[in-house]
Amino acid sequence: MCQLDGADDLHTTSPSPAKPNLDRIVPIVTPPTEPGTFNWGALVNVRTVALGSPPSSDPGLSPNLATVASPPSLGSAPIVVPTIVEASGTAGMEAWTQSVKETLITESTSEAVSSVKILSHALPCPSTTGHLFPHIIAAIHDQSPTNTAWINVFHALPGRFTLSDLPKSPPSTPGPAVGGDEYFTSKVFDSAVAIPDYQLDSKLLPASPRPVVPPGSVNVSIVERYIPPTNTNEYAEMFQLRGRSLLHDRLVELSPHNGMLLFIYPTKTGARSFMQHYLGPILDPLLRAITVVHDLSSELGKSLGQMSSVNYLDEYERLHDQVTRYCSMLSEGGSGDRNSVFTVVQASKEEAVLERTAWANDWWIKQEKPRIRETVNKYFRQVKKLPTSEMTGSHLIQEVLDGVANRKADDIRSESRGVEVGVFIIRRTIPQG
Repeated sequence: MCQLDGADDLHTTSPSPAKPNLDRIVPIVTPPTEPGTFNWGALVNVRTVALGSPPSSDPGLSPNLATVASPPSLGSAPIVVPTIVEASGTAGMEAWTQSVKETLITESTSEAVSSVKILSHALPCPSTTGHLFPHIIAAIHDQSPTNTAWINVFHALPGRFTLSDLPKSPPSTPGPAVGGDEYFTSKVFDSAVAIPDYQLDSKLLPASPRPVVPPGSVNVSIVERYIPPTNTNEYAEMFQLRGRSLLHDRLVELSPHNGMLLFIYPTKTGARSFMQHYLGPILDPLLRAITVVHDLSSELGKSLGQMSSVNYLDEYERLHDQVTRYCSMLSEGGSGDRNSVFTVVQASKEEAVLERTAWANDWWIKQEKPRIRETVNKYFRQVKKLPTSEMTGSHLIQEVLDGVANRKADDIRSESRGVEVGVFIIRRTIPQG
């Protein structure tokens, strides 16, 4: 059921249109902006839920930034702290993640400034496990000098989200008074940044560059994705100067004084591995059972099981060439800025072992829910067949999502395999001479 080829005609690959004005920073926990004062600003109107609640993020919709919530409402929200765990895969995975952390620390200026600004764009949405950004923040925290006043972390979030979706630091209680610095102390502060979903149709997005924090202000930026996007839109204009490029937007936000971008993205081989060894052993038998039991078309199961971006992605060699060429074009003034040089300082093909709680319960479900909803609704419209009382459209959607989250994989060895990703570290500097 997990198809590797192009999109079928049963569903629309583009989620609902995004609302405009997505570039405002939404403070969640921030350091003082002036001596003796806290500027809370306008807070996004979010709904607090328990940690075990079903996923509610909808990548196709944007946060309602027009509604202001009072700061006390934050206190009732559950605090979600990203789990700092060792990589559950092989020693090779631990090696490349350690190399990334060391390069970001030694090559950037994070050790020499009093206020370190980090932007984390975790795709398709941040989760408490599975992403690399907590490890990087912890490493920068541990290596930063004692005179570092603040580490500002901006979490780029598309669509509707709840406070429980946003990793938070520090927690409601301060770190220990003795025994040395811990990761979550008053040195680290988080903000949510409303950002467009690059999986939308590009015609619905503003042209790049469209930074969500002040250009030239970020010391370390982290863009990481490990599962394929829901459609081809995000990758289609990734390396275009006149398009809606996620990479362009993140690069212009880097400080010209050795600002560093970590870019992690699945290759075509990695996307196929995810479909075959992670999603397939769970979703394929689930869809077969659903279509047989409820007398549904096999074409519906095929449509629900495929992700159209898989064959559209590039293999590592092509991805490496694309990143290198794009940096050269930007350095030559392709974006109108001739005062910066973008250099790939580290590039490698690696494997990431994905945790079930991260890829199934968070990433895939929250990313694919709009597509599955549209596919199911379109199916019943096309066949002109009303769903039975036992299986309504909403029940079918929920059965698919719950099955991916909870069903045991037919192949118990599937999740021991890694997903191939390209790992790139790009530095922004001022031209010499």
